[in-house]
Amino acid sequence: MVTLTTRSPALRDDCLACASPTRWMRKAVLHMRRGGDSVSIHDDDALLAVAYLWPLGDGWTEFCLAIRPDARTRMRALIRLAQLRLQAIAQTGMRVKTHVRPGHLPGERMARLTGFVPDPETPGCWVHVWRL
Repeated sequence: MVTLTTRSPALRDDCLACASPTRWMRKAVLHMRRGGDSVSIHDDDALLAVAYLWPLGDGWTEFCLAIRPDARTRMRALIRLAQLRLQAIAQTGMRVKTHVRPGHLPGERMARLTGFVPDPETPGCWVHVWRL
């Protein structure tokens, strides 16, 4: 059984460890950490991922997830954790969406598995659907 632990807000170093090495992306994750909610996800002491919730206004929040390559063996547990957290957020009335580059199959698969469906009006935009 996998036991994941979370830390919120995510530490600055955790955000940088999950970011791609480009200066632009490193600045972006630190900006998201300052302006929204963040959580780092660990298995024992190993950092697996950092999730961000960025407020968009009008009751919408954007979900962003940065996953480390070595998290591959814990993907089922990460998906289940995301499902549970997103369902809890949906119960508050907050609407959540995410962006996935059209045609990026791993991203589209992860979005589907965590409860998002594609928005037919906006390519690349996926909306979380809360199901009982």
